[in-house]
Amino acid sequence: MKEGKILIETAEKVNYISEYIVAYKAKIEALNKKGLFDTATLYEIFAQEICKLWFGQKFLNLNVAKSNFPYVDLISEDNKLYVQVSTIQDIPLKVKSTLEKIRDSKSREFKDVKKLFFFVISNDSVNDVKDYTGEFQIGSIAFTKKDNLITTDDIIQKAKTDIKFQTALYDFLQSENDLLIQIGDKFEKAITLSKALINNNIDYFINDEYIIDRSEEIKQIQEDNLNFISIQGEAGSGKSALCKIMLENEELLLYARAEKISEARSLEDIWGVNVDKVAKYIGQKKLVIYIDALEFIADGAKTKLDTLQQIYETVKGYNNIYVVTSCRSCDRTAFVKIENIYKIKKYDISLLTNNQIIGVAKKYKIIQELWSTKSYIQLLRSPFYLNLIIKEIKDSKKIEDVDSFRNLIWTQVICMSGKQFLYGIKTSDIRNAVEKIVFDRAKKFLLGVRKEEVGEEIVNILQSENIITSCADNTIRLKYDIFEDICFERFIDEKYDDCKNEYDVFFSNLMNMGRCIYRRYQIWVENKLFSKGNREKFLYKLLETNKIPMDWKEQTMIGIVKSNFCSEFFEEYADSISGDLLWEFVRLTNNFAFETTIINLKYENVYSKLEPIGIGRPCLINIIFNSGIYKENGVEKKVLKLCEDYSQNFENDDAALEHACSILEFYIEEKMHNSLQENQFHLSDDINICLMPIYRMAKKSKGWIKHFWEERISGYLSIEDRKHHLDEEIIKYILKNTVPALALQLPEDLCKVADTYWIKNPQYDKNAFCYSQNLIEDTEECGLSRKAGYYSYEYKKVYENGFLNVLVQYNWIVALEWLIRLTNHVADSIKALSPESVYNISVWENSPNEGRNFIYNPIFWLVGIQENRVHALLSDGIYLFTQKAIREINSEHNDKTVVIKFADYIKSKILQEANNIMMLSVIAEIGRNCEEVIPGYSAFLASSIELVMLDSQKIGILSPDSNRQLYEKLVLMSVGIPEIKQRYDIKVKSNDSLQDITIKMQLLGGEYKEKAEKRLDYLYSIIPNKGDNARQHLQIQKMDLRNAVMNKVDEHTYAVIPKITGAARKIVEENAKSKYNRDKDDFKKIICNCNSLMVDGKIGLQDCFETITKLQDLIESTDVPGQLQNDLIMIIAYVLAQKEITLEERSRLCNIWLDGIESIFNNGIFAFEIGLVKVLYRQIEFELDFSVKEKMKRQMLNCLLYKGQQGIISKITSQLKGYLPQNKKLAKNLFYTIIAMSEDKMTYYKYNVSKLNEKSKNIEYQPNRGKPPIWVKEIFEKNEIEFYQSSREEIIKKLLVNEEKKDLSTWNIEDSDIQTLCYISNCGLNFEDEEFRRIMGKIFPYILSIIASVKDYYEYLDAYAIGEVKEFINNELTGNEYYSAIIDMLFDFPDFAQMNSDVYELYEDISCHLLTVYFDGYDNKAVRKKCEVIVARIENKIALIADENVKHNLYVMMFLTLGKYHMHDWNELQTKYSYKDKMFLNNLWVKYGWLYLKNLLYVIDQMHITELLPEVIIPINESFQKCKHDFSKCEKVIINSEFVINKIITKAFLDFNDDIKADKELMKAFEEFLEMLIEFNIEEAAVILDEFRVH
Repeated sequence: MKEGKILIETAEKVNYISEYIVAYKAKIEALNKKGLFDTATLYEIFAQEICKLWFGQKFLNLNVAKSNFPYVDLISEDNKLYVQVSTIQDIPLKVKSTLEKIRDSKSREFKDVKKLFFFVISNDSVNDVKDYTGEFQIGSIAFTKKDNLITTDDIIQKAKTDIKFQTALYDFLQSENDLLIQIGDKFEKAITLSKALINNNIDYFINDEYIIDRSEEIKQIQEDNLNFISIQGEAGSGKSALCKIMLENEELLLYARAEKISEARSLEDIWGVNVDKVAKYIGQKKLVIYIDALEFIADGAKTKLDTLQQIYETVKGYNNIYVVTSCRSCDRTAFVKIENIYKIKKYDISLLTNNQIIGVAKKYKIIQELWSTKSYIQLLRSPFYLNLIIKEIKDSKKIEDVDSFRNLIWTQVICMSGKQFLYGIKTSDIRNAVEKIVFDRAKKFLLGVRKEEVGEEIVNILQSENIITSCADNTIRLKYDIFEDICFERFIDEKYDDCKNEYDVFFSNLMNMGRCIYRRYQIWVENKLFSKGNREKFLYKLLETNKIPMDWKEQTMIGIVKSNFCSEFFEEYADSISGDLLWEFVRLTNNFAFETTIINLKYENVYSKLEPIGIGRPCLINIIFNSGIYKENGVEKKVLKLCEDYSQNFENDDAALEHACSILEFYIEEKMHNSLQENQFHLSDDINICLMPIYRMAKKSKGWIKHFWEERISGYLSIEDRKHHLDEEIIKYILKNTVPALALQLPEDLCKVADTYWIKNPQYDKNAFCYSQNLIEDTEECGLSRKAGYYSYEYKKVYENGFLNVLVQYNWIVALEWLIRLTNHVADSIKALSPESVYNISVWENSPNEGRNFIYNPIFWLVGIQENRVHALLSDGIYLFTQKAIREINSEHNDKTVVIKFADYIKSKILQEANNIMMLSVIAEIGRNCEEVIPGYSAFLASSIELVMLDSQKIGILSPDSNRQLYEKLVLMSVGIPEIKQRYDIKVKSNDSLQDITIKMQLLGGEYKEKAEKRLDYLYSIIPNKGDNARQHLQIQKMDLRNAVMNKVDEHTYAVIPKITGAARKIVEENAKSKYNRDKDDFKKIICNCNSLMVDGKIGLQDCFETITKLQDLIESTDVPGQLQNDLIMIIAYVLAQKEITLEERSRLCNIWLDGIESIFNNGIFAFEIGLVKVLYRQIEFELDFSVKEKMKRQMLNCLLYKGQQGIISKITSQLKGYLPQNKKLAKNLFYTIIAMSEDKMTYYKYNVSKLNEKSKNIEYQPNRGKPPIWVKEIFEKNEIEFYQSSREEIIKKLLVNEEKKDLSTWNIEDSDIQTLCYISNCGLNFEDEEFRRIMGKIFPYILSIIASVKDYYEYLDAYAIGEVKEFINNELTGNEYYSAIIDMLFDFPDFAQMNSDVYELYEDISCHLLTVYFDGYDNKAVRKKCEVIVARIENKIALIADENVKHNLYVMMFLTLGKYHMHDWNELQTKYSYKDKMFLNNLWVKYGWLYLKNLLYVIDQMHITELLPEVIIPINESFQKCKHDFSKCEKVIINSEFVINKIITKAFLDFNDDIKADKELMKAFEEFLEMLIEFNIEEAAVILDEFRVH
């Protein structure tokens, strides 16, 4: 019975599967009957799941991951299987065409495609599908119908025979069926509801009939076509209306107000549908998600922002999904993090312009009346108010001012005063209900208030009057945000009136509303600016009283200066705003009147970049200028800051603009006057600071700047030294810090400044003798100035040259003209001074008769390509211009017609005006990089055989070359440099040369082919195929396809080979026979043979030995053996790892390797992977030929004692040090040997002293306390004194080679040379060895005493030797159980009072390593615990020191230093901290951070700000509070660490806002720290504090 039941269930499942799959396409279309989803996408998702079951692994949809990936749709998890999903009827055609497209594709994506499957719906065409294997194979993919075609019939068949597959497939099909229906219904419902809500909630008509024209704004947004945008503007500016107009024709639209997000527990709660699934199912159909009124959640908890962020995160990979948000400008800061992460473009929607208001006034008389009075302009600029006036106000006389109008809205519109209601409802009931809705929503951050809490009758009244709108879950809210603003405004007004000038009571009542009141108060302040009565009653009264709490007074003033409507306030009270009140306004403006843009840095760090806001600045500038107060002493810094910030975001306020420039000009002229009277060269910095804002406002200050520059140029070229120096600094500053306004307004004058500095030489240069003769000769030959000789030092990176960057970006036409003039000047100069180095070549575009001559020098062609070829000034300019042109031409956003005109202009200008091939290289680079947009652009350059050959050389130089790269790596490694970054980022392909372009033109056919052949014929006509010309003739033939032959590469690929004839052919044949090519071919054969044997697992020792012999022979005969040596050592290392090789074989291979390393000691080159050297040194554990073993031991000793600069030997030594602890016997032999050698060295010193003293030289030498007498050679020779005979060889033979033991029972450190003795530190022993422990225990305090007491100790005890000791301590302190003994040794110092800066630095380096270990121990609790124990023990040791100054200097060891020479950025590395870890660090830093404020900040930055926040705020704040009394110290630290401080406070505000506010101690610390930073004028802290308190 049971078996029968199973059979019935199986049959039912198979039947269900068969029916479902046979009619799958129809089924999908039926499920998608509403057309919401993309059928092809649904089929791909279906195929994705089937493939997962079929192949037993997950598949990724490439169309989603890489946006319509061509030809294939799915890829397996292991990246080996590819699947093409198709519903097409002609399956054979689909299979063949797909294989052909992959074969013909140039994309690198397809080089890995080896196994391709086709997933198709069965039909009759399946029978006609062919196999493509063997000679019929298409490309690199073998296809058989049996193995690579999966049809729906195959799926059904597998379901019948594979029960596991059947069950899984049945479950999937059932769930898919249900899911599609469910999601489809939910999605349709969400769209319908969204459109209804938009229609109900958002009005875009004025008086239900007139539409404000926003077509220009909408057109711009649509042209930009960005996926994530935010529409921002003032309250009532029409943000939502614009969005409604813009989106009303969208088919798929999801809408929600931000309040909905605040209530949602998950993303699905917002619309009741799985957005992730919807995104997948709609395919490439456009979906718009619109979130209105983000300001509502600006004050909400972080979780609300997380939900908003989840929307972006879910859809960010889909280029067909758009997210639109709207937000008030004043609340945009709350969302800066999200805006920055997802690159959300902000569009600011301004209030209505005069013309737009006039347009409305023409239709509505009441607006015309109000407009004509000019008293209500600000009111009429708001579309919201316009609509209300027209709809609700019949008589303009009812509107006395803005305040009365808002009061009218409150009483008559919102509270419906004067209307009669049923059920005994009064106006006061309406008001109470409205206030409940508004205040409950604001206090509790609700989407809406439940209807039953308000009452059904009142709800009905409010709905009928269009005052409220319905929300989800039977809740309501006021329909317009401005209604809520007005409600709060009335509330605050009433509290103000009730307080009877008791302002403490007023603000106390406001505070009862909770955090939401801060934002509402600033809105209230801004609204009071509209009306003169309100300005008098509220704002000015609040400012003139002393009774207002200081923080609220500041909030009032901040609200004023941040507003765009404060001009009338400042105009009315200009006379009263003076003295302290004026400067308080200036201070608050300088600190708070900004909005933040968040810059994403690497490693999850962020940085606040401030942008000035409000019109408080220009108002204050006008007051300051008109009063003349800017001329008074002590105000310059504040006024300058005001003007500086204004210059970054000025409006076309002619008065303020003119006044700001006049103030700055006054300061500059005063400083220039003083500079002539006083010897104060530092004044140039002050002057340049004043100049920068003037440069930004160049539109207004053109005349003054022009005159100022003329004076500076004259002064720079003059003979007066003081004037020359000051003017030089100003000119340098201009060129290094050029701003766009200068390039736009004064481009020619800017170029004159550049010419002055880089081309002209001053009449008198006091420092001329300092210039390098080589630099002078180089620049003189180029016709450039001496200053140009130092260009590469002044501008170490190409983007540091502000002049070139800005001119190219903002005025490319002038930039091109300047570059042509500059290169012409340089070419003419070289031609005049070195005529033998240049000659003319001819280039023509259409006909040889039109040919123009250009000055030619081979290095010219590498301008802007490789540094140190052509002068960097020219190279930088040409590189920047060329890259700009390439970007513009290749940009998808630019119109092709415009792009072609742009490119043609560049070419025409160069051909008409340039005299040299440097500018022709610009055309070559554009043509090479833009061939898809402008094919054949640079092909005409092939009319010059010289350029053809030069260009091939250029491509060869830039193309990767393994030999060259290997030697570059070796050279850099030998001098200890990891890599050198190229100045210019140039990418080339092997087929990029002019020769290749000529070939491509012939393949394109048509006019391109005709022109190419015409150039070839011309070249043939002037270059015969014989003699010296044959080599050039060869290059012509190599790009001529007319006589080319087709060579078959494989079954599907043919190569087109140009035919080479005559003398050119002989050159090709000779090249093939050259030794270089023969060696290259031999090497290829050897390596290919070896690789194939390894891959097949068939390589034997004999094969290896034969390969080694062949490689050795090749190395002997070649000039570039690097790659050969590298491969030789890899094979040797492989063989040495085999135990079965003989003693002779092992010895021979070791000897080869040892000899190679020995050559490095002798300044030779030997290439191999350094990490393999342990394999070599481990051979000492095997039986070896005695001489080889001795050689190896001697080499090890030489490595340990090496003090040179050779980086490769240092790396070998490092590997050796890693091996020695594993061979204690060898380590002990080296230990004895080095001690004996140190004694021998000291005996040598003492011998010299005794002999000198015998000759009455009276040499006083105290061992290791002074420079030893090694300068005796001449004296000894002159006096025939016998030189000391070193015992070094005997020592090595006895103790190292023969492994004898040394007796140390009577050892005395004074008898040893301390420099040599230090090298026992890393011989492989540790404190487990008693003798080693005893000797090291004496060495360290002995070194300390030398450093502390001997002034020039480094003359005989160098950094290398001390470094060995430090390395040992660092390794042993955290590496084993002897850390306690190490710490005892560290503090075994007889007199700490003698410690000096060098001793402290040594301790600092040791503690830095301990911090490194702690940092790296993030996944090992034991390591962290051990570090904590070590730090605690060190702390106790320091505490025992009597001298307070010494203690303070040593407390840097409490994780407050990264060492003096820290260079690597730890943010690149991984770490994390538990709460316990953070408490340990906080405890240390609270106690000692104040001693090292700058270090503290730097360490926190390097230890990962994000991981340490928010708890680390406490030690930062406490450390600064402890030092607050020392103003200058704090100021210096804050200025020098401003970037790090910015990162810390910005990250804390953005990511840890809620965490900080949830903890009183943290919140207090954060606010205290920000307040202290504000005292030091850190405006980022002011803005963050304001936002932190408001939101």
